[in-house]
Amino acid sequence: MSQLKFRLRLITLLGVVLFIAAPTRSTQASDEAAVRDTLVKSTSTHDISEATKLWVNDDSLVVFEDGQAYNGWLDYRDHHLIPEMEKARITWTLTDMKIHVTGNTAWATFKLAFSADVTMNGQTAQFHGDRLGTAILEKRDGSWRIAHWHRGQWMRGNG
Repeated sequence: MSQLKFRLRLITLLGVVLFIAAPTRSTQASDEAAVRDTLVKSTSTHDISEATKLWVNDDSLVVFEDGQAYNGWLDYRDHHLIPEMEKARITWTLTDMKIHVTGNTAWATFKLAFSADVTMNGQTAQFHGDRLGTAILEKRDGSWRIAHWHRGQWMRGNG
C-alpha cells in the first residue's frame, strides 16, 4: 500500500511541476517573440514617433554606433536617429538573431545587413554591407524597450 501511495504522490508532484512550468515556457516564447518584434521594428521605422516607442526614453539608454557613444535618449535621438532619418533611406535586415530572456531583461545578438541611399550636398550615393550587433532590452510598463544597442564595425569582406 505504501508503494502505491508513493507513486500517487510522485505522479501528483510531477503534474504540479508540469502545470507550473507550462505557462513559464509559453511566457518565455511570447517574450522572445516580442523582443524580436521590437528589434525588427527598431531597424525598419523611419518615423521618430514610432522609434520613441521602441527605445528607453531616459538617461539610462547607451548606444554605440559608428564609433560614437550616445548617452541617453535625447543624445541618441537628436544626434543620430533624426539626422540619419533625414539624410538616408536605410533598409536593415536582421538575421541570425539569438535572444535570451530572464525576467524583465533580454539580450540579443544578431547580424545586420543593410542597403542605403544617402543624400549629401545634393548627391545620392548607395551603400551596402553587413555588421554584427548586440542589444539589451528591458520590459517597462509591459513593453520591451531597447536599453543598450551596439552596432559593431563592418564584417570582414563587406562594406
